[in-house]
Formats: sequence, structure tokens, C-alpha cells
Amino acid sequence: MTRKLVSEKKSRKNVRLPLYMLLIAMLFITSLFLSNYLKTREPLFEMGTINKGQTLTPPTAITSFDLTTATGGNLPKDLLTNKWGLIYIAPQACQEDCIENIFKMQKIKDEIRVKSPPFYTMVITNEHDAKTNPVFALIRKCYPTTFYIAMNNKDLTQLFKSLPVGTQTKNFEVLYIANNQGYLVKSYPPSEAGIAVLRNLRDLIKR
Repeated sequence: MTRKLVSEKKSRKNVRLPLYMLLIAMLFITSLFLSNYLKTREPLFEMGTINKGQTLTPPTAITSFDLTTATGGNLPKDLLTNKWGLIYIAPQACQEDCIENIFKMQKIKDEIRVKSPPFYTMVITNEHDAKTNPVFALIRKCYPTTFYIAMNNKDLTQLFKSLPVGTQTKNFEVLYIANNQGYLVKSYPPSEAGIAVLRNLRDLIKR
């Protein structure tokens, strides 16, 4: 009986090992694919709509919401004060537009930080996709300094209600500029060219 149990345990280990190796290989290949995919997005930074941004009147205080990270911790509000930032709200599963806009934000961040004060980027999504969507997991590895916020449906609804009429988008992804007081002050469609957002941002910071 004991020999049989030992044999069964060895058999399970022999089955699990190839599965673990296959999973690791798949994650590596997917990560490599995503990295190469992001590099191909570089020329698209200057492509897209121009000057489609809307000024939020009144602006919305992002710091008035509880911001829970994708890993379950609370994001300290002081990390958002005295800093400008870009916030991307993706209420649905992260797909091509989402990936491109996260890349766009990172490139803008790199450009801004050359001559401007500290700057942050943030992605807000629903808590289900934050935990289960493998794309978010890979994006977090590519851009670990970005804040990834997971909101439940109730908090997302409250966030949309707090936005001015015309910028409320319960089903669509939107990119926002946040000023150094923690307020969303300008919104853009996902199609807005990165170079256009960068120019607007530089103008706002200079004021």
C-alpha cells in the first residue's frame, strides 16, 4: 500500500513538472512578444487624432477616491501630490488600445522627466480584470513604476459620476492629465496622438 502511494506521488510530480515548464515557457514567449510589440508602436507615437482633448470643468479630484493597487495595497495619496501625471481609465479588459496607451504614457513620462518635475503614470481598471487579465500582469512587468489601480464596480460608477458631463465614459477607455494638486484637468480619446498630449502637457505645466 505504501509503495503504491509513493508511486502515485512520483507519478504526479512527473506530470506536474512538464506542465510547470510549459507554463514558464509560455509566459516567457508571451512577455517577449509583448516587448517586441511595444517596440513596433514607437512610430505610432506621432500618429492619431490631434487636439481632441476636453478641458474638465470643474476638474475631478482623483485623490478623493480610495485607490487600491492591483496587488491589494492602498496607494498613499501623498505619492500623487506636487506631481503631474497621466491617468488611463480602462473599465474593460486591456486589449490593443489599452496596451498602446500605456506605452504612450510611458514615452510621455520619459520625455517630461527630462526637464520637468516628478511625474507619474496610472492605470485604473476593474478589480476582476486587474486580477485575472494576463495582459495586465505582463504590462506591470514591462512598466513596474506605473501605478495600477483596481476598482470595484461601485467605485468605478462613482468615479464616472464625478466626471463632468461629456467626459463620462462607462464603457470606453479615456486618457486624462492630472495636475499637481491631484485633479483630472483634461481628457483625451484613446486615439489621440502621443505627441499632441505631450505638447498640451508641457503647456499646462508651464502655466
